[in-house]
Amino acid sequence: MSTVKIDLPEAVLEAARRLADEDKIPFEAFVALAVKDRIAALEESALLRQRAENGRQVNIRELLAKVPKAPPIPGDEIQ
Repeated sequence: MSTVKIDLPEAVLEAARRLADEDKIPFEAFVALAVKDRIAALEESALLRQRAENGRQVNIRELLAKVPKAPPIPGDEIQ
């Protein structure tokens, strides 16, 4: 583990302390989890962006035309 000194706005610090208390975890663990969650979100966003760039566009009407004509399942009707 490493020690890091950060400056937080007072409102952010108070909220983080309050939420750590509510979760019954140490403040340091709460901050570490918050950073970990943010990293995961940013990495997932980058992965999705990359997958979108590598993807291909499809004609949705062509796909829908392949769906067999059938009545809706009872209860799935459009009202």
